[in-house]
Amino acid sequence: MFAPVLSDTCSLSVWARLRPRLEPLVQASQNRRVLEAIQAKVNARMQILRNLYDEYLDTLKTSKRYLCPPVEILRPLPEVITIVEAPDEVNVTRKDFEHIASRFEQIIAEHIARRRGDCAAIMKSTLERNTGGNLGCPRNTFTRDDLHPVELVESIWSHGHSWDWSLPRIVGWSSLASELYAYMNSAYELRPGVFINMPEDPVFDYHTAKFASSLVSSVGLLPYTVSAAHMDERDDRFTCDCLTEQGRMVFTWRSAVSFVSP
Repeated sequence: MFAPVLSDTCSLSVWARLRPRLEPLVQASQNRRVLEAIQAKVNARMQILRNLYDEYLDTLKTSKRYLCPPVEILRPLPEVITIVEAPDEVNVTRKDFEHIASRFEQIIAEHIARRRGDCAAIMKSTLERNTGGNLGCPRNTFTRDDLHPVELVESIWSHGHSWDWSLPRIVGWSSLASELYAYMNSAYELRPGVFINMPEDPVFDYHTAKFASSLVSSVGLLPYTVSAAHMDERDDRFTCDCLTEQGRMVFTWRSAVSFVSP
């Protein structure tokens, strides 16, 4: 069988097109091999950090401790990467992590603030996707300083791996904060070819949020402007056409939201 001989110019042209596609694959493969070679050491070093983190958590009140993220959120920090991915021959001890341990409170606070922002971005993206770009809420919903989107009545969530309509909804930030780390995802890409375990994003429940908006409207308030705490203070009651042997059912706004099914 005969094949045409490519000219040098043609070969260079083909390589110019292929190179941008191949180089990331080669880099990802190299990154993966480098980490695999020291993975046992990485795990051992992370365990040292985990022990320090657990000791810190033990100093906190239970009400604060259960809102703290897992130690895995420390793994992507540049200073942690430098230590845990140090060459195999480097001896890593607790002392190497002391400067990180001294900042646990700050690191956790910054992480939680980022997660609030992440959840607001998830809300906005889901609303845009379901409304064709027309959010269906006041223009300043995601820019106002006095009321964060995750505090709204419509801040209603579930988890991607536990989507079960028989389960109670996660309503408002106070509930969501305690559920943020219920599920982990091993698909977080630390760098090309290297994946680690990190908390999974919650799912914004657009269907139920839309229903919650209707409850806000029914009491004369503007949707996406009212906090869950304010609705709790109002303590309104709602009813529907569902009848039981005991008569018509009456709900608080939270129990009404939990009652919704698709």
